[in-house]
Amino acid sequence: MATSSTEICNLALSKIGEPQILSLDEQIKPARECKLAYDYLRRKLLRMGDWNFAIARVELALLSSTPSYGFDYQFQVPSDYIRIISHSYEDYSEFKYKIENDKLLCNESSISIRYVYDNKDVSSFDDLFTDCLILLIAAHLAKPISGDEVLRDRLLEEFQMAFPSAAAFDSQEDTPDDFVASTWINSRI
Repeated sequence: MATSSTEICNLALSKIGEPQILSLDEQIKPARECKLAYDYLRRKLLRMGDWNFAIARVELALLSSTPSYGFDYQFQVPSDYIRIISHSYEDYSEFKYKIENDKLLCNESSISIRYVYDNKDVSSFDDLFTDCLILLIAAHLAKPISGDEVLRDRLLEEFQMAFPSAAAFDSQEDTPDDFVASTWINSRI
């Protein structure tokens, strides 16, 4: 298990045949490229799945200002918000909401959400998530550092093969959410 962003970047650099770095703040090309890519690719990968190690629950804060039109209320989403997974009105089929900028807009006066948050704690990352992150970073670094497009394409293929099983294993570590049928589905049964 990786213990730091530098260690993850070093594992990615080793996949493209580059020497290790001491820190992301080193003034050498591999460190600069890693520093540019790491947070962006970590957040991108977090957004791609419902990773158990990066899920939080919160009741959103109602804002005093209201949307210009379309909805009655707006709520501040958390500063570490990546993506919503579910909300407290899942079994209410008429509930509608929109995420706009850093606000959730809806017609209810309170709402709780489950969401993927921007987990930066490398020690909490699932090992399969870390493997995917290493591949994604390595693929991203292959062209600017080694100039090897074939290597980049191979690493992207490896990532595309690893990601589905990583997400599937992660999803098996809890009970499935209840399926809530809509009135349309119920009328078809």
